[in-house]
Amino acid sequence: MDLPTTTSSPLGSRAVVAVHPSGDAAPELLDPTLPALYIDDLAAVRGDGVFETLMVRDGAVRNLDRHTARFINSAAMLDLPAPDTGRWHAATDLALEHWVASGGGDGSLRWMYSRGRETTGEPTGWVTVAPEPPAVARDREQGVRVMTAQRGYSLDITKDAAPWALVGAKTLSYAANMAALRYAKSHDLDDVIFVGDGERGLEGPTSTVIMARDR
Repeated sequence: MDLPTTTSSPLGSRAVVAVHPSGDAAPELLDPTLPALYIDDLAAVRGDGVFETLMVRDGAVRNLDRHTARFINSAAMLDLPAPDTGRWHAATDLALEHWVASGGGDGSLRWMYSRGRETTGEPTGWVTVAPEPPAVARDREQGVRVMTAQRGYSLDITKDAAPWALVGAKTLSYAANMAALRYAKSHDLDDVIFVGDGERGLEGPTSTVIMARDR
């Protein structure tokens, strides 16, 4: 299927695949220059869904099994239908095939799984591949200036006590995370490290915190 891969985005080319999580339709390669999300999709209306972001190197994704396990766990925490991993992996392969064929190099692949449209109640999902923003490479090379900030909830909340807190789920609702980033940038800083009780380091708004010991 010959589809354009360039968009007006400064990020350049990308691949987009509709997963069709429910029903019998196979994953479908989409034209990335056209809209793929309906206005009544709960991903946009409520942020009601989950996602995973996978690193693409040499035409393949890294840590597929770990991301798959976390994706399944996140979906279960939101009471979404269990993802058909075979279907999501097939959609991933299709997106990567198109990405590599169009000359794409290292990038970022994202799974997005929504509760679906308000009018149908059927889950929706997409796989996208895009280049990493230039700022990511720059930050890796030059480092970043960060502030610490309270996460806003306790990690000691159990799933039984407050399952609606969705602690540990990667949901599409990132408004608070982006607000934290904007706050940091308004104070001439680059990023945030969220901390919990006892100043325990947790994560960044859109990043993972890794500690290197004895260095």
